[in-house]
Amino acid sequence: LSRQLSEENVNLQEYIEKEVEKKLSRINEELLWKLQEGEAVIPVKLLPPPCTSLYCCLSGNSSLVKVKS
Repeated sequence: LSRQLSEENVNLQEYIEKEVEKKLSRINEELLWKLQEGEAVIPVKLLPPPCTSLYCCLSGNSSLVKVKS
């Protein structure tokens, strides 16, 4: 049982890392698109605080403020 739970834990951690990477990639693409469209974006909160649980990175939400240039 312990080995099975350890394997599930490793699988979940890998899944979370992939999902976080996908989310960051989507955010990056959106920001690049906004910059190309001429919208300046000022980050209010650059990064969420360091994760203390497995799921906080997926639920972190960075707020952005649009400024017309």
